[in-house]
Formats: sequence, structure tokens, C-alpha cells
Amino acid sequence: MSKNIVFNKDVSLKKYENINTSLYSWEVFNGLKVIFVKKEGFQNYAINFGCNFGGAVTKYEVDGKIYNIPYGVAHFLEHQMFEMEGEITNASDYLAMFGIESNAFTSYDKTIYQVNGSDNFQIALNYILDFVQTPYFRKDNIDIERDIIIQEILMYQDSPFQKVRSRLKLNNFGDVSYSHDVTGSVEDVNKIDEDVLNQVYNHFYVPSNMTIAIIGNFDYQDIYMMIEENQRKKPIYPSFKAKVINDEISNEVIKKDDEMKIDIVDTVVAYAVRVKPNFYNNEDDNNNLLVNICKYDLLCEVLFGHSSANFQTIMDNDLALLGFGCSFIYEAGIPSIRFNGLSHKPEELVKFLNDVFLNLDEVELDDKYVQALNRASIGSTIRDFNDLSTTITDCLEYSIDGINLFDEYNHYISLNDLRDITKYIDVNNINYVFGKSKKNDGK
Repeated sequence: MSKNIVFNKDVSLKKYENINTSLYSWEVFNGLKVIFVKKEGFQNYAINFGCNFGGAVTKYEVDGKIYNIPYGVAHFLEHQMFEMEGEITNASDYLAMFGIESNAFTSYDKTIYQVNGSDNFQIALNYILDFVQTPYFRKDNIDIERDIIIQEILMYQDSPFQKVRSRLKLNNFGDVSYSHDVTGSVEDVNKIDEDVLNQVYNHFYVPSNMTIAIIGNFDYQDIYMMIEENQRKKPIYPSFKAKVINDEISNEVIKKDDEMKIDIVDTVVAYAVRVKPNFYNNEDDNNNLLVNICKYDLLCEVLFGHSSANFQTIMDNDLALLGFGCSFIYEAGIPSIRFNGLSHKPEELVKFLNDVFLNLDEVELDDKYVQALNRASIGSTIRDFNDLSTTITDCLEYSIDGINLFDEYNHYISLNDLRDITKYIDVNNINYVFGKSKKNDGK
């Protein structure tokens, strides 16, 4: 490795001795952001390379020009980036030769490429930088990938749960990007060609719009030098100029109740209650956002966890089948609480859920119970930090939103905290969808 690299004085270091973790962060000369989580005592490693470009982006501006792209471009691009020129034409196949696993996923606001292994770290780091930063778009490959993605879309469309969840989001937010699946529709995918992929790649896949996150037991200076050398071999990238034009979300749900016929025996119930956008108090403090997400996660567990009174009521009255779930969702900046499950008595289940949310002020919360769940949640989070792949993905996803995952992992949540956040639950904006069996059409 080159010896003339001068270490950046702006490398930031935070140590978390309770979880045996050191967090380094810095920015490379070309704007690429780096996060390195040092975990002593671990043989394995994981690397995530993320781009701030996801499935909700369908309109953006560059230098005064407006660009419109089909739904599904970010997901299509994710698939296509694994195609490589040469004897081995797929990045995953190349990495597998060295015992390195690879994957990727697209969300509404980001795309993340992942590799992990226990050996050949330098190969893994250099190669993930290389294949993500080396577009190789050929018509024949694009056509093959299009067919694969269409099959994926058709498979999702056959899922009763996916159908009902998609309808719920459409009824909640209207026909906006966030209501569409990140894959796009078959019609959308057929509009995506080499020109679209090149255009979007050049506008969004630039170092200053990307972050690489690494976790493992390494010396940060070695990683610094590896990344610096790799990036200096790359062409000079333009600065990031794309400005995403987001859809305007209605302040009220579009349709409060709906029913659809699907191929299923029991009824699928998808239920959502909006949380007001200002649900965290200090909008200038991103970590305050993480704390409040944790509060809503805990509230969902208090209200509907397996040890809750509401869970017992649902089971005793056969309102839902075992396996239903309630969770707080914060996706693309939109907060809501959602409930999904199968039910023999969907109307009674929705009535019960409405009663719970409409009467939150009257819910009796036991402080010892809340603290027991809080301690269990913190313990679970600390154990999860030993899963390096999950930890670095969470770390990267939160960092893109300006949040440090490790700063608030052991935050104390009080009974009053839970009572306080209930005021942001918007009970005037509840909607639900039933997916009922087609066999009951005549009944």
C-alpha cells in the first residue's frame, strides 16, 4: 500500500466501552463518507455500501432541468449493478470464489449493497467499491434482468398480504411514490432501458451521495488507506446536484375503509393509524428522532405484545389468529402504527383496535411492566450488536438520516414518556383494509 497517504485530521472517534465498540467516521477527498465500527474479538466482518437513492424517487431536478423516471428504477439499478464485464460476469459469483457472501436491497429512500465474510477482507472491500462504482449496462443483460424482475413482481402480486398492504398504503396516502412498491409495476419496468439507468446512475451514484460502512476487528488506519487508494484510482466524479422533488402527502387518509377479494381462507386485516409528522420534539436533533422511534416501538409492545392485556383479549375472543403484529413504521419520513394479521372476525377486530387507540388516555400502564419491557428491549439490542451484518446495516441506514445508532441504544424510557407520545397518535386518521376470501362472494 502507498506510504504517502496523510491521515485526515478530521477522523472522528467515539468509544462505547459497555458494548466493546469504537465508531470512526470520516470523509474521503471525493466526498465519499466512511463509517467504521471496530468490534474487537470478532473474526468476521460486514460491509455495506449505500446510495441515497430509493424507490420513492420518481422526479428530480439537476441544474434547472426536471427529470421524470418510472417507478422501480432504483430497484432495477440495484439488480443491474451486479453485472460485470469480463470472464466472470456477476459480482456475487466473483465474491463467492473467495468465500464472501453478497446481497443488496432497495428501500424508499436508499439502496444498500452488502458483503460479509470471515476472510479476504481487502478483496471484499475493494470489490464492493469497484462493482458499485463501475456501471456495466448492456441491452441483452438489461432484457434478461427485466424478465427476472417481472417474475419477482408477479410473485409479490400473488401474495394476499402484499395485496392488502399495498391497498392500505394507497388508501392512506393516495397515488404518491410512497404508495407504490419499490419494484414498480410490470408496465413501469418495461419502460426502463439503458438510457434511464445511465441517467440515474450518473446523477445519484456519485461519492458525495454515498456512504460505505464497515464493521469488524481491524485497524482504522488500514481501512483509511485501502479506501483512499481505491478511490484515487477512480475517475474524478462530478459533485452531487440532484434535488429530489417529493410528492405532497395528504394530511388526511384518502379512504378510511376498504375491502378486496383475494385467494385466501381467513380474512387478512391491515390497519394503520397515522402519527403526526412532528412526533419528535426537537426536529434539529436527529438522535431525538431515534429516541422517539424507540418510544413508539415500546408503546406497541406495551399495547399489543404477547404479555399485554390487549393481546390476551384478542386471543380469548378469537379476534385474530396467532402471529398478528403491531409495529411502528417510520419510512421515507412518514410515521404510522400498523397492525397486520389474519382474522375470523375482522369487523370485531377493527372495532377493538379503534377502541384501544381512541381511548389511549384511559389505558392503565403499569410502571414495573413498562420498565421490564424497556430492560428487555435494551438487552435485546445489545445482543443484536453481536450480529455484525444487522448492526452495520442499521448503522448505515440511520447515519443517512443523520442518526448515530450507538448513542441512544440504552436510553431510559419512562411511563410518562409513553403517556406523552400518545398525543401525537392521530386517531382522526385511521384506515383499514380487509382481504376477504373470494369463496364468500355469494354469502
